Amino acid sequence: MFEYLLIGRYIHKQSFVHRLDPRTKIIGICLYILLIFMTNSISILIVQSAVLLVLFGIARLSFLFLWQGLKGVFPLITFVGLISLVSYQEGYLIWSVGPIDIYSEGIQLAILLPARFSLLIFSTSLLTLTTSSTELAFGFARVLRPLQCLGFPSEQFSFMLTISIRFIPTFLEELDIIVKAQTARGSSFNQGNMANRMKSFVSLIVLSMLFTLRRAEQLALALESRCYRGGVERNWRMTYQMGWRDGIAAIVILFLIIITIIYELQKVI
Repeated sequence: MFEYLLIGRYIHKQSFVHRLDPRTKIIGICLYILLIFMTNSISILIVQSAVLLVLFGIARLSFLFLWQGLKGVFPLITFVGLISLVSYQEGYLIWSVGPIDIYSEGIQLAILLPARFSLLIFSTSLLTLTTSSTELAFGFARVLRPLQCLGFPSEQFSFMLTISIRFIPTFLEELDIIVKAQTARGSSFNQGNMANRMKSFVSLIVLSMLFTLRRAEQLALALESRCYRGGVERNWRMTYQMGWRDGIAAIVILFLIIITIIYELQKVI
């Protein structure tokens, strides 16, 4: 069920994107997400989507794998688009059937919201698919390091965030095992009356919580056995330095920022 999940997985390759500095990828993805939510233009969103697809190609990640990762949330994305289509009534009337009125701005919003949600998933997935756990921890720790002067525990937060991201696939795989085991024992999550289905979901939640607590206890024991202490400045086994690849990535992000700002300013003027 969850074998094609994108977020949280890491695929080891020696591509251009994989070799980027983790700080460059984290800052670049954050700026990219900001840009896709800034623009209200379908044409600019197409350019942003094309850049992301090119990055997936450069990273040598299968586009079929990309589509498979979107299938799990495709019903939710479709639902969001349909709600936006029939609820947003701005612009000029395109079509009217009974109580349902479809306006021009509603059509645009029905395209923008699912596209933004899809690009959000793809961009964060690109970060985790091309960045190992060690690189993610290093990148988040260095990006958030200036906040230490305000008392923010950047080292602990980056470690917690990295572990949380990496355990998403593990949690969903265990959840898939529980669902199959419960189905083999006669539980039904899609059939029967509401009361029986709720009982099945309650048992699923309880078992998943037990698995999660067991996994957290194992992780805590593993950290204690390695004498991990939070709030202590520590060295890194690997050191990362920015190079020419990061310069090219910065130029691409700068290009997206410029065309987005220019287009939005033209709309205001």
